[in-house]
This record gives sequence, structure tokens and C-alpha cells, in this order.
Amino acid sequence: METRIKSDNSDRFIVALSDDLKFAVNYEFVEGGRIWIFWRNHLMFSIFRSCDQAITITRATDGHSIAITAIYGSNNGVVRRGLWEHLSTVGKDIGPSSWLVSGDFNIIAKAEESSDFDILGIHCTSDMKDFQDCLEGLDLMDHPFFGPLFTWPNKQECSYLARKLDRILVNDQWLLDFPDSFVEFKAQGVSDHCLGLMWTHKLAMTRKPKPFKFFNCWTNHEHFLATVRDSWQQQCGGSAMNCLFNKLKRLKPLLRGFNKQFFSDISGRVRLKRAELEYIQIFNLAHSSQRRIDDERRIHTELVDLEVAESDFYRQHANVSCLRENDLNTKFFYQRVQANTKKNTIRVIRGEDGHIHESFEGISAELVGFFTSIIGTPDPFVRGCSIETLRDLLNYTLPDGTASSLTKEAAWDIIGSDFTSAVRYFFHSFCLLPAFNATALVLIPKSLNACSVKDFRPISCCSVVYKTITRVLVNRLTPYFPDMISHNQSAFVKGRNIVDNTLLAQEIVKGLKLNAMKTEFFSCGLNDNALDLIQSATGFRLAHLLVRYLGVPLVTRKLTGRDCSALLERVKGCDAPARGISVGWNQVCSLKSDGGLGLRDLALWSKTCCLLLIRNILANEGSLWIAWIQEYCFKTVSFWEVEIRAHFSWILKKLLKLREVARSMFLPSADLSLVRGKLPTKDRLVWFGLTLEAGCVVCGIGLKSRDHLFAECPFARDVWNVVLISCGLRSDLFS
Repeated sequence: METRIKSDNSDRFIVALSDDLKFAVNYEFVEGGRIWIFWRNHLMFSIFRSCDQAITITRATDGHSIAITAIYGSNNGVVRRGLWEHLSTVGKDIGPSSWLVSGDFNIIAKAEESSDFDILGIHCTSDMKDFQDCLEGLDLMDHPFFGPLFTWPNKQECSYLARKLDRILVNDQWLLDFPDSFVEFKAQGVSDHCLGLMWTHKLAMTRKPKPFKFFNCWTNHEHFLATVRDSWQQQCGGSAMNCLFNKLKRLKPLLRGFNKQFFSDISGRVRLKRAELEYIQIFNLAHSSQRRIDDERRIHTELVDLEVAESDFYRQHANVSCLRENDLNTKFFYQRVQANTKKNTIRVIRGEDGHIHESFEGISAELVGFFTSIIGTPDPFVRGCSIETLRDLLNYTLPDGTASSLTKEAAWDIIGSDFTSAVRYFFHSFCLLPAFNATALVLIPKSLNACSVKDFRPISCCSVVYKTITRVLVNRLTPYFPDMISHNQSAFVKGRNIVDNTLLAQEIVKGLKLNAMKTEFFSCGLNDNALDLIQSATGFRLAHLLVRYLGVPLVTRKLTGRDCSALLERVKGCDAPARGISVGWNQVCSLKSDGGLGLRDLALWSKTCCLLLIRNILANEGSLWIAWIQEYCFKTVSFWEVEIRAHFSWILKKLLKLREVARSMFLPSADLSLVRGKLPTKDRLVWFGLTLEAGCVVCGIGLKSRDHLFAECPFARDVWNVVLISCGLRSDLFS
């Protein structure tokens, strides 16, 4: 609790307290005191360490220790650095204890935690950087919370400002010891700070039976295939689709029992097996004449299998694949699982009317109502397609090679035939069971304080049968899509690129002439005097529209370093010089197999993208941007001959400057001059005095010279046409 009680008056306040309360203060570190902590007597906390901006208390309970640090940071950034040093010392001293750090830090950690973020954009002050370094060094993270993001307002009507100055931080061990903890920030009331509440144990009222989930660690067990085979070989009646459904329904409880028998409480099994191995190892060392080496080897093998299964289990739950496959990292995965569970558990939902829902029924009704309202109604102007027409279009057969692409699935030799038959049955009957057509809607929170339905990102989890059928449909319909979809839809269509629309917008805006009466300008970070000067000089109106993405402005010119400074600040994160051995960018951008990090060389990548644009221009593919530059820039001149003009956009000028590089890649006749007349063709041999038949043995006409061999021979022309068409270039380019 932040206090304003002077030291002289503290005794009168203490006398008024209940006998059931104990407390800690920091009067000895700062005049007037800043922090009071109260706790019940039965909790048995003790004061661990204090300073002018923090008090830490600890206790041991249920086999693990807890440390709680109350914070009241200084308004002065220099003084606040003493707080970061104090927290670093406390973090080292408490060791592996569960640690809760909460209070008023008087500093934000990210630019987004201030209401003026839309004006200032992404930035990082030195005080913010000190705070970030402290959190990173101590492995502290914000506990997911319910309530507002901003916890402090200045309450000034003319220049309102709100920031997240109060936070509740925890370490990884807290997530392990208190998986059901919950945090909520309340309204300020009579204070200017939001009240932060922490429950160490608050079960979610929304917990219901979880759907069946397949665990990858099952497949490595010796009895897995036998369990699947014994269940699957029993005959089922009905269609191929019903047969697959009934076999899967029959197999599900068997796999649940299989998991319970061999993998339930996998971490506990590992601990027991490790203790068993240690016991027999001690026994063999103490009783050399009665040693049980075979038992030790068997138990060691069983322990390794369990540890691998445990690692696979938590790896799948943690959704982490960046570590090497031979690294177990069980503790790391377990911490990630707990962190993901803490973040993804929906405990409370605030409805559109402001009502708080905590029960499963209330939350589900709110979610269903929200997503039902945004789905909309069918468009009456969209014509449907009959099943007969679609069947003729798709030829109602499973494409060749589809079955072989599914052989990576576990137990495919057992279930593959029934699975393929069910998919084929759909294309014959166009009938899909509701069980396979059902979709699980999973909600992923967008922020730590996801409260309303809009704060969650919906992801549809479809069945494998459904996804296989839709993939076949998409592959069959893909050849028809380009003729059905307008050219201005350049994204999500194979062979088109969303960059084309961006380039087209730049070309169009480049050619516009500004009308002061119809033109608005946007600003960021300018004071009122500068804005008035711009308006008086140009006659433009000031508009208020956010035209930045990731902090980068939308402009028609080439982006500068200053334009990208906000994005670079987010990417770099730290301007401190790197320590240790220096590594060149050539090594960093090399492949991981060659010892690099696999990062892309941006200069080389930019050049490659430009060459791909040149390739599209030469191929004259169906792009509105290419049609625009052909009509208004090139006109009757080819790409190789057009002159660079002032009204061309910066990207088009850059492409034209790369013509020499592109010529060596896309023009097949560009390298003929490198031969320099040294090939022993028949025309040269005749010139040397040899008596030979000078005609071309391929086409039978013409003199077999260098030019004829590479360009003039009809056979050579046919070869070049095939090569150019396969590369997506115009077949008449060679001519």
C-alpha cells in the first residue's frame, strides 16, 4: 500500500490495527516512508529485504518458498535505477522461489502502454530501456490480467493522458506453483491508480470436458500399433464414410485408456523411474557380489523412453519447434506449457452491454451470439452450383498420388485404406457426415488483458477428412480461378502478388496533380506552430487518419531511414554495442547448415525481388500494374529500349537501372557474343580450308554457323520457345 502517513503518526495508526495483522514499512530508508505491507498472522511472512522503493517479504509453504515484493518507484529516472539494482540483488538471493513483484513502477515498459501512442508512435526512452533490461535480466513477465490496459490517468481534460504504471509481475516458478492464479485491475475509485488484485487460486468456471487430442509420444510406444490394429480390424457396416466414423469412434476410448495406462502423470512416472534407477545403482555399488546389472540396464532404458515421451508431450503442448530434436529441455517446455495455459484460459468475458460473464453458459452464449451476428446472411445475387455440374467439373475421383501424400500419418498402413475410401465416397456421393464437417472454434487472446470477444482471434480447427476433401477441391478448381477472379484481386491467388497493387497505387498517385481545395495532409509529432505554417503555405487541410503500419508511413516515394526508424527501433530493441566475438553479416546470413543464422541479406533479397518484377514485366503477365506501365510508361517501346523519365516512379526507375543484370538472365541471345567466334562450326572449318558439307545436319537448310546453331535454326528456335514458356516468358521474346 502506498502511504502518506508520517513516521510520527504511524504509532497511532498501528494501535488501531487488528491483532490478526502484521506489517512491514520502510521509514528507515526514506523520509516519510513510502510503502506499507500487511498480512495475516497465520501466513507467517518475514521481512526479507527493503529499500526506499521496495519491500520484499518471504515465506515457505507446501514445499516451496514464496517471495512478494511491493514496489513504489520514484518519479526520477536516475533514482529509479537504484530500484532496478535492488531487484537484481533480490532476484539472485531468493533463488528458485516463486516471486511476485507488484506495485506502481512510475514507468511504462512499451510505447503502446501510453494513450499518446498514436501521436508519438513507437519509441523507447532510456528510462524505458532500463526497465526492459531489468525485466529481461530477472525473467519477469506480466501476469495475464482482466481489466483495463491503462492503470493511471492524469485526469486533465485539455491534455488527457493515461498510462500503465501499475503492473503485477511473476517469474516462471510462480506459473509452476500457482497455475490457477488470477489477476484483475479494478477502477480507480477515489485514487488515481487502478487497484490490482491477485488470487493465488481461482479456478475457471468455464472448464468442461476437453475434446479428444492425439499425442505424438504415443507413436513411439511398442504397443501403440497393436492397439490400433486390434480395434481397426473389426468389421463395420454401412458406407465407407460411416465405416471410417464408426472405427474412429470405437478407437477413441481405447486410446484414452492407452494414454492413461502408459502416459498419465508422465512427469511423476519419470521421477519414480529415476528414483528406482538410483536405488539399484546404489545397491550394485554396495553389493558387488549380488549386483543386478541386467535390471539396471532395463530400468535405464525404461527411464530414457519415459524422458523422451515426457519431452515430446511438453514439446507438443508448448508448440515450440526451434530447438534441436535431441534436446529434451523438459523444464523449459513445462514452463512454456504453464505460461500458454495461463494466457489462453478464458475465465471472464465482458459482453457488449458491459455485463461480466463468468459461467460457462454465459460465456458460451456471448461468444455464439457475437460470431453469429458477424457471419451475416447469404447474398441473394450469388448463384449456386448444382452437384451434377460440380461432379462433372471435378470428375468425382480422388486424384492420382493423393494417397501417397498422406503416408506420413501415424498407423497409415492400418487406417489408410479406409481413410482413402471415405474421401473417394464423398466425391461419388457428395455426402459428408456432420461429425467430419464439425469445426472447433479456438479463441487466441490478442493481448494479456483480453476481456471482450473482440480481444480474441478465432481459429477454426477442422477434421483431417474435411481438410483433405477441401484440399482436393482447391487443387481441382485452381486452374479455373484466374478467369473467375478480377485482376484487382492480387492476393491469395496463385501466380499473383499483392505487391502489384501497391506498385499500381504508387504509379497512380505519382501522376496525380494536387488540388489544394481537395487535398488533406497528415502529420505526426509536429507542434501547432509548424502545422499552421504548413497550412498557410500549401492551403491543404489537416486530416486525422492513421496512415502508418508498424510505425512506417504510407508514402509514394522511396522510404528513407527516418521513415523506418520506428520499425528499426522495434526490431533492434537495444542500441547497446554487442559483446563478445564479432561476426560478419556474410556469416550471419549464410545457411544454418554452414554455421550461419539463416537470415536473409536484405540488399541481395531486394535485388532478387526487383529481378522477379522484371521477369513479370517481360512475361507480360496479367497484372494491372504491368498493364499500367505498358500503357502509360513504355507505350510502344520495349522494356530494354525505354528511356528513364522524370515522371516514372522510383521503383520503375530502379528496375530500369537493373536492365544490364536482367539482360544476362532473361535474354537468351545476350551471351552469344561471349563465344567470340571460336566455336569449331562448319563455316569456320571450311574457311580454314577443310572440305566439308557446310549444311546444317539438324534442319538440313542453312549454313551451320554460330548464329545458325544458337538462334536461326528452326530446331533451336523451338527449343528456346519451350524454355521461355516454361520460365513464364513470352515465346516471341527471342525473336
